Amino acid sequence: MNDNTQKPRGYARVEFIKNIEEIKKMLIDGHSISSVYHSLFDAGKITMPYRTFYSIVRPDVIIRHREKKRQRKE
Repeated sequence: MNDNTQKPRGYARVEFIKNIEEIKKMLIDGHSISSVYHSLFDAGKITMPYRTFYSIVRPDVIIRHREKKRQRKE
């Protein structure tokens, strides 16, 4: 697909899912969402804007953080 053409709706999520294991590993290793995005973007693995990436990643990070808090209380 040519970089000048618009990607189909939902393509950002496809890119995210394709790289989910790498994203999770980097976040677990302590990388910020921003550094994960820039690493994948610079490597050509994702083409979505940062705002889109953040909106996909952020809910997952919040859910994982809440689960860790619950585990600590038990």
